[in-house]
Amino acid sequence: MANGGPMRLDLLGNVGAWRYGQKVAVGPPKQRAVLGFLAGHLNRAVSVEEMLDAVWGSEPPRTADSALHTYVAGLRRALDLPREDEGGGCALISTGGGYALRMNPEDVDARNFEHRYAEARRLHARGERKAGLDLLESALGLWHGAAYTAVPGPYAGVERARLQELRLTAVEEWACEMLATDRHAETVAPLRDLAAREPLRERLRGLLMMALESCGRRAEALAVYRETHELLRRELGVEPGPELRLLHDRIRDDRPAPDGPKGCRIPGQRTPRPAQLPPTARGFIGRSPQLRNLADFLAVEPAGPGAAPRIAVIDGAPGVGKSALGLHLAHETVRCFPDGQLFLDLCGSSLRRVPLRAFEALGLVLRSLGVREPDLPLGLHGRTRLFRELLCGKRTLLFLDDAHDLSELAPLLAAGPSAVVVTSRWRQAGRLLEGRVHRIELSALTTEEAVELLSYLAGAQRIAGAGPDAVRLARLCGRLPLALRITAEVLAEHPELSVTELADAVENGRLDEFTVLGVALATLRMSIKKPHHGLPRQTARKFCLLGP
Repeated sequence: MANGGPMRLDLLGNVGAWRYGQKVAVGPPKQRAVLGFLAGHLNRAVSVEEMLDAVWGSEPPRTADSALHTYVAGLRRALDLPREDEGGGCALISTGGGYALRMNPEDVDARNFEHRYAEARRLHARGERKAGLDLLESALGLWHGAAYTAVPGPYAGVERARLQELRLTAVEEWACEMLATDRHAETVAPLRDLAAREPLRERLRGLLMMALESCGRRAEALAVYRETHELLRRELGVEPGPELRLLHDRIRDDRPAPDGPKGCRIPGQRTPRPAQLPPTARGFIGRSPQLRNLADFLAVEPAGPGAAPRIAVIDGAPGVGKSALGLHLAHETVRCFPDGQLFLDLCGSSLRRVPLRAFEALGLVLRSLGVREPDLPLGLHGRTRLFRELLCGKRTLLFLDDAHDLSELAPLLAAGPSAVVVTSRWRQAGRLLEGRVHRIELSALTTEEAVELLSYLAGAQRIAGAGPDAVRLARLCGRLPLALRITAEVLAEHPELSVTELADAVENGRLDEFTVLGVALATLRMSIKKPHHGLPRQTARKFCLLGP
């Protein structure tokens, strides 16, 4: 990275910078963490809150704000960066409440790697295999150590894991192509070195076995399997996967590969195409602008296989219709995700069920992707790696309903063309350290929409003659879709009851005399308690003192 433009940044190893070909000292670890975060969000304004989360986590010290500004000032001095964009050059500018690093993406090695890798895959898909392999080798040549080496902070940890996963996938694709072109001997040393550093990655070890077998080193190939078998049993308590076992049996029995000597038959596990989306709500009214914006966001596929995932977040008050909007969005964009749609109820606000944590959620997802119970890794790290490997390059939609804190569910975010839809009562912006997030805070329906929904659900004839009382009833329901649906159920269950009588009952607090509404209202009251239980103890006590 020592040649070229006025400034270049290294992230694929020790975080560092070059200025006109000269190495520049970028400062202490936290300052390097700030640089790494800005470089990961190049040419985009990021808020101070995002930067604090990225460098210090969810509980930064009191001095974090002033320290952050000190680090930004230190980077400007060290890299000789102006405060304002002077037209085409590099700059570290101040924005409203944050900062942005302006520079050419090609001058950041991590961005350059992702771009070359994506282009290499496109060349290979077009049949230009030699050009694709050459470009892939040049992309892998940009690495000079573990990404974000010795850089602290949550963001650096997530990026380190994401880029390493992308690097391993690229190496595996490179090895497949090398084996397919009879360059077996050249692959053995790089694969052996990487397999020693990633001992639990079965696909990598399978490729090493194939390379050794193709070089006439059958005994060594079988020894790699025995070592892998022992490692998996000791570290994860599982057996090698079916494809690795089949490869071992074929080499042991000295049988040829199914596709001939040039075949590369370790593509990773074949995953089914789950279709788990629940049906949409009856009588979906309004929300057209929000639905259109979110659908447009999900329809734009990321540029490369290692690109940050798209995350559509819908949050708002209980009963406002978050899940209904999310499901309409998911069904409307289903063609963008031909590799499957996964649905998880995270129970973030449930009083009867414990919220789902990352370990359990990954277990459910992996089973849906075809992983047998005995093959499930016993640790969170193993499950995360297997999940990301299975979704690598796939267009899959993951619907996370009723989330509480997505920062705890970061293992469920896979890079590449997959996307995530999240619904939550709690505001999630700022808790997601990785991913392109489009957030919508849902509010109540308009009065006209609320009356329209009530009319659709209860029957136009029941509402048509009610006039102002229908408007009054809609407003008494807070214009919330859930309350309106319960009200419509009462009108359907009690045909003798007029809209005026029900509105009077709601206004006077005589709700529990109606059987259907009484049961539903109890459910609503229970659900409203959950945010109170999630408050800090002192805040919860003050909240209770405000009650009657």
